[in-house]
Amino acid sequence: MPMKTNLKTSTSLFTGALEDHQRSAGNAAVLRNGETPSVLWDDLHDLAQVNVIVQYEDGSFGRPLVDLRAGGGGRGPAGGSPMNASLNSRRVAPAPVAPPPFLNHDLSKRMGNEAFWRDVFQNGEPKKEIKPGTRYISLPGWFPTRKNPRGLIRTSSPLTRDLMFHLDTDHEIVSIADFPVTTTYRSKTPTGFKVREHIPELAVLRRDGAVFVVDVMPLNVQPTIPFIRQRTIDLKSAYFDQGATYLLLDETSLHLEPLLGNLKRMWKHKKSDHELPEMEVIRRWILDARFPTTIGELMRESPVNAVFAHWSDQPEDTARHVTENNPVFSAVMQLAIAGLVEVDLDARFSPSTTVTLKEKSNVRL
Repeated sequence: MPMKTNLKTSTSLFTGALEDHQRSAGNAAVLRNGETPSVLWDDLHDLAQVNVIVQYEDGSFGRPLVDLRAGGGGRGPAGGSPMNASLNSRRVAPAPVAPPPFLNHDLSKRMGNEAFWRDVFQNGEPKKEIKPGTRYISLPGWFPTRKNPRGLIRTSSPLTRDLMFHLDTDHEIVSIADFPVTTTYRSKTPTGFKVREHIPELAVLRRDGAVFVVDVMPLNVQPTIPFIRQRTIDLKSAYFDQGATYLLLDETSLHLEPLLGNLKRMWKHKKSDHELPEMEVIRRWILDARFPTTIGELMRESPVNAVFAHWSDQPEDTARHVTENNPVFSAVMQLAIAGLVEVDLDARFSPSTTVTLKEKSNVRL
């Protein structure tokens, strides 16, 4: 028999308040509306094969005071019907019980993880400080980027700096944090487990919301650390529980050529707050060009394709052609960083490098 309109299965009432359990087959939650009519108990009897939780008007939860599974138990001392006994007994508040475990907490936990990482990327401060100095074997440095609220990323080594060229020129990467969190994790040892702390080098937020926690270590250093393999496994598990993916990178993925050389060259031409106003005109003209094309064709066809400069205390007729830089090439690199065009990164940049317009459906400004 279908349940009456004054009954409904409750789901959102318990969201966020349950432990991580999957819904058990045959469980149901019943919400009581108004006075308890006989039709309510009729429906509850119809549900005698399921576990039923009733939410009363005072907000408390309790099991029905009729033994549904016994098929008629729970009679009062006067031998009345189960319904009469339950209605009379309702005057005494039922013992509180835990909400039924028919929802998992995946959504609640995912939302909590997203809020945690949002705060890390927007307001977080580095959990580790590399003080300025010269007595560092790893050669730390600074990397300027708009993808960090401070405008700078502290790099622990040149290898981390090379990773930043990958991240800062990738349109899909929207935020980067250095030494972002201190994570406690269980590390497997020959005698059991040990609790350790970990501060990763970088946390990276991708445009689709995915979070990556990254460490960088030279390939020749990794074999000198006996537990590095097990630590990587433990950290993958720990960060997975926080909604992130842990990566340990080395030069086998960061120093691929000509990719890295192209990314470094692209980064040198990224958009600046002090650029000439004509650069915006060139970028708009490129987006209206016919694709696919090449960098050389765009240079030849652009109405503005050269930069002339002179010292501020000299007249304009002393301006010379700045051959070291072509504004069209710079504009192409800037559009590629913005994700508006795509360039061939598999070969060293040249006038024959192919340029294609990125599909508008994939462009996110």
